[in-house]
Amino acid sequence: MDMHFKLRRLSSCVLLLLAVATVHAQERTENVFEKVPLELRPRLIERLKEYVTYERTRQYEKLYELLYDRHDQNAGKEVYSKSRVEAEGRRGVVQEFTPTSILDITLTDGDAPTLSLTGQAKVFLKGRTVKKEMSIEARLHDGEWYFSELLESYLHID
Repeated sequence: MDMHFKLRRLSSCVLLLLAVATVHAQERTENVFEKVPLELRPRLIERLKEYVTYERTRQYEKLYELLYDRHDQNAGKEVYSKSRVEAEGRRGVVQEFTPTSILDITLTDGDAPTLSLTGQAKVFLKGRTVKKEMSIEARLHDGEWYFSELLESYLHID
């Protein structure tokens, strides 16, 4: 009976630690987005989740629609999708992305808001999942958020 009591107590402690860690992680993520104006924040978060979902599920034609800088307007979604599939061996496929910092990089007053989001990503690459620091830019255009490519970050800003 004494061993059963110890196991119950240990499992209760573990559950409490997991709950605290989850709440702390949620607060940290929410605090990162405090730099984004309140009225723009929900849609940015929603669109970023869409971006990561399309990346994770390899729906590159849908991902193409979220990009603000389409390098070759004439090539279109099909060419973009094919190039992304071909690049998977080098770049991997992002499974998760959690922003840890947001920097307002809007050039001048009156320009569309532009943000640089840096964070931790889990990337499936060559048969295994690796963690990487990655960055993405978000730009507001006609009331909607569009993104750059999500790329490995070499500049670390704290």
